[in-house]
Amino acid sequence: MTGSEAGLDLIDETLRRRFESDWLEGNAPRLEEYLPGEDDPRYLATLEELVQIDLEFGWKQLSAVGPAEATVAVPKVEGYLERFPPLNEPPIVLRLVQQELRVRQQYSDPPDPQEYRRRFGETVVPSESLETVLNAAAQAGTGGRTAAPQVIDRYVVKGEHGRGGFGVVWRVADPKLRREVAVKQLSPQLAGDANLRSRFLNEARISAQLEHPGVVPVHDMSPDDADSPYYTMKSVQGQTLAEAIAEFHASPEASQAGSVKQLRLLNAFLAVAKTMQYAHAQSVIHRDLKPQNIILGEFGETIVLDWGLAKVLGGDTRSSASDARVADELEQTPDGTVQGTPAFMAPEQVRGEELSHLCD
Repeated sequence: MTGSEAGLDLIDETLRRRFESDWLEGNAPRLEEYLPGEDDPRYLATLEELVQIDLEFGWKQLSAVGPAEATVAVPKVEGYLERFPPLNEPPIVLRLVQQELRVRQQYSDPPDPQEYRRRFGETVVPSESLETVLNAAAQAGTGGRTAAPQVIDRYVVKGEHGRGGFGVVWRVADPKLRREVAVKQLSPQLAGDANLRSRFLNEARISAQLEHPGVVPVHDMSPDDADSPYYTMKSVQGQTLAEAIAEFHASPEASQAGSVKQLRLLNAFLAVAKTMQYAHAQSVIHRDLKPQNIILGEFGETIVLDWGLAKVLGGDTRSSASDARVADELEQTPDGTVQGTPAFMAPEQVRGEELSHLCD
């Protein structure tokens, strides 16, 4: 089975939820106990998803208590490849390397690219594909940590709200309007990459054009030629839908049909559907819709985030030749990378076919 074919398989969501819930309860679950049978068509996709989760929680635990007190060894991709031979396919290995780099940047010291060149050579993955992954990780905030600026134009930085692969979201004060907002800023190390800059500006413009309660309002953005482009938006507090789902399944209410928590999740699902119905009516598809990209606000909001892979369908919907150029640039993806999250991709997205609103 190839990596692409594995991406088409359905993940065993019951096992995934159990595995994640056990980690959330503070345990270090043994991965082998949460897998379907090897002859089950969901085996490989479920295995890859659980390894991604295991890497995240393993490094998070190490950062919290230190290696001496952690209940797991330092999680490394090679350990999983040795335990589970079906993972030894270049596309899968690359995705796991990407995940290890990401969680090490978030929870540990900056990883050394040379270490990964030693660990993963031509015998494991193509060197060009590995370099693409390493370059993206190295550019994403100088190894993971960007010092907080004191001001960004007129906005006074109060602290970090969160970070992703391409930049940081800051909590800032707007002295002119006397309110707190969020600034999403492309990291300076990535600003020179024309494709990533276009993606970032595309996310800002598409989000701004989608005037709906389920999309974060965008207030302003920097000039296109800014050294480190940014845009400002409403500051949203809450938990992701993924966290809410895991919390629900770890609670006694999981077995009670019609419980308050279950109804909250159902209402959130309906709100997401309405948001996407609106976006599709504007000829916009998200292409990376997943529970991790949905926030449940403190006051009942359900917000769809991260429109960085969004696409406007059809040339007629673009407002200018510049928009058309940006959209064309967004289709250029380096070899060895995947647009979207494999576990949540539609089959036609995995195969690289022409997409419609159905892919969301």
